[in-house]
Amino acid sequence: RYVTVVENNHVDILFYTDTNAHVQYYRVLRSNDPAGPFEEAGIAQDNGSASISFSDFGVDVNSSSYYYQIEVVDSCGRPSIIANTSRTIFLRAEALPDYSNRLTWNAYESWQGSMLGYNVYRRLDDAAPELIATLDSMTLTYIDNTSGFTGSVSKITYIVEAFEGE
Repeated sequence: RYVTVVENNHVDILFYTDTNAHVQYYRVLRSNDPAGPFEEAGIAQDNGSASISFSDFGVDVNSSSYYYQIEVVDSCGRPSIIANTSRTIFLRAEALPDYSNRLTWNAYESWQGSMLGYNVYRRLDDAAPELIATLDSMTLTYIDNTSGFTGSVSKITYIVEAFEGE
């Protein structure tokens, strides 16, 4: 269903399951490259629900994006990949001389349907994030003019959120 970076320290994964399948467990696989090799990030037990969540704390989300696959191990111990490959968003911010910040990120990869675009949020100090832009799915950069915040803000945090189509 999705992969998302949480609090700049781990990745949360939510995937759908077939509640009629006979599953021993699910292997969550991770790689820095879409072609692999994929290594095991952990095991998620089948709990009989239609979706399962998993948190991957074995990553450095501040250095790169990650690709994930889910492998089901059936009741006979046979593994097979059951989900499309998903990729987290890795956001970079660069302070420019004109008191603006250039944001760049990689495309979110996961959904079988269309990816409509990105919402860009700004958080000043510890305030709630504020939506500052909604961009189409082909736009992977944004310039944020922060000249009005000089001296009044000690920390600016950005969040980029992909959103799905039909």
